[in-house]
Amino acid sequence: MAALQERHDELRHIHALIADDLRHKQSPRALQILRDAAAQIALWESNHVCSPVYVMAWRRVLRAENAAESLMRIVGNQSDSADALLQNSPFSRVLREYGKPLT
Repeated sequence: MAALQERHDELRHIHALIADDLRHKQSPRALQILRDAAAQIALWESNHVCSPVYVMAWRRVLRAENAAESLMRIVGNQSDSADALLQNSPFSRVLREYGKPLT
């Protein structure tokens, strides 16, 4: 149980770092992160490999006027649904950059 909580905490920390990147809305890095995440969501959807609940939730985050704030609301939510959402993250490329794959 402690290992699971540690994993959730680690995912929250990394997603907070991603949100920091997204705060610079028009930076090349933020735009690339958003493009990669949108492509990942489209892949999930076309291959039917992810629940539509996660697809819709992550699309709302990406389409929000302020994606960074929207992501931080998930990071700050200490619920099972937030944990599940963070485990099914479209930010896989950035997670790998931070050395933390989702597996």
